[in-house]
Amino acid sequence: MDIKFSVAFYPPSTIKKAIRDYSGLADFACRKKNGFTLVEIKNIRDKELEPLFRREFCNYVLSLTAALK
Repeated sequence: MDIKFSVAFYPPSTIKKAIRDYSGLADFACRKKNGFTLVEIKNIRDKELEPLFRREFCNYVLSLTAALK
């Protein structure tokens, strides 16, 4: 699965922290492109988490971003 985060709203540092914190749950790749941070998520370890993974990861990135304000 791929997720795009606008760098105007989500500092790359928060996305990198979220990836570190979730690294035991899946494999991640991250790159910047055209004002976005693109996160690729593969090999989610717990198949029961797979339907919720995108939403929970995005919520975590949002909470990290809000904590900076």
